[in-house]
Amino acid sequence: MMSNASPNRGRRRLVCAAGCAAFALPAAALFSRIAAAQDKLDPSSPTAAALAYTHDATQSNRPSDDQTCLNCLHYTGDAETEWGPCAIFPGTVVARDGWCVGWVPKS
Repeated sequence: MMSNASPNRGRRRLVCAAGCAAFALPAAALFSRIAAAQDKLDPSSPTAAALAYTHDATQSNRPSDDQTCLNCLHYTGDAETEWGPCAIFPGTVVARDGWCVGWVPKS
């Protein structure tokens, strides 16, 4: 009497997992490159213009010289990169040295 269990079941699972990983890793790398390649915010766009956004905070009418996107609560980029995401302007990146009237200090 023969059993229905295959001795190659473990090998098949391993090959299947390896195939899934072979697809998933390049796909994840592609999606991270797409996210990193976001467009810079156009200061003349309606939302940016309404919030007086500028790439260079020294060219703005900000209330205090220490206000920049880098130290704003809405900016989620880091200090090492020149451009980063902002919660106010989704789908684009803003200059870390920029400013807009939506500026809120990071806590």
